[in-house]
Amino acid sequence: MKKLRLALAALVVAGAALAVAPASPAAASPSIECYTIVDDYGQVHYHCYVVGALEEICFCKTCPWIVDIREQIVLPEFDEQILTAVDLLSQAAYAADPRTGAALHDRAVAQFTAAAQSLKGTPVTAGFVGYHDITTGKDVATRTAWLAAASQDLADGVTLLEKSFGSGDSAALVRAATAQFDEAFQEINQKAAIGG
Repeated sequence: MKKLRLALAALVVAGAALAVAPASPAAASPSIECYTIVDDYGQVHYHCYVVGALEEICFCKTCPWIVDIREQIVLPEFDEQILTAVDLLSQAAYAADPRTGAALHDRAVAQFTAAAQSLKGTPVTAGFVGYHDITTGKDVATRTAWLAAASQDLADGVTLLEKSFGSGDSAALVRAATAQFDEAFQEINQKAAIGG
């Protein structure tokens, strides 16, 4: 079974240094978080996202968070497509111009769709939630609700997209998948689980 590990390392950047507009006037200055995928081949991929809130690990401030999305086959392109899609959602959420934000959001959905198509019907599930202890080299499970919820929403969205291929109800399934991806980003963005 293939294990996609999204490891999150928080890199705080002052909001004034960012070339983005906050999601709303009441929103805190956005920060940057960097996510890392370590694929089955040991290759490391980095993506940094603009987010509204950061959460450090109390006992290991430099340890990265892990979100685990599991698929049953090894597909390095899937890993990169998921990270790129989340990156595009981040850019869309903080775009200064609504038209630019909408275009970036559409590109994110297209990227998620490409990721789902690459699976060729192979199911995905949410997996391990926690952080990687860089001192011991071990993964440590946590009960981080927002992280578990985001992982589940990403897996659910990909599953809905897979069901949409060739379905008579394709448009409704794509809308439902898009709602899952938007919710996953908001959980990452706000550090709070949404829904039940």
